[in-house]
Amino acid sequence: MDENLASKNAEPRCGLMVIDLKTGEVVHWLRLEGEVTELYDVQVLPGVRRPQALGFHTEEIQQLITLDPRSPLIEGNLPEVRASAIAYNPHSAP
Repeated sequence: MDENLASKNAEPRCGLMVIDLKTGEVVHWLRLEGEVTELYDVQVLPGVRRPQALGFHTEEIQQLITLDPRSPLIEGNLPEVRASAIAYNPHSAP
């Protein structure tokens, strides 16, 4: 791809296009700036207006993501591990 772009004096770019399947018309587009190594997934959100993308290091993410109260990701929901504590010293003789 690099050789093909260079031969056309073009730069790589990444983006998304919304295409009306009935007409083939591009009804909206979004260009992703900066270095994009991979675009993992695209989802259709029917009826959603003004969706947001939040980073994982923001305060907003803590307010918008909710978990099932029984989720093992919530503190106290993991089963207790019942094991005997064994002292191990790699320098001691067996």
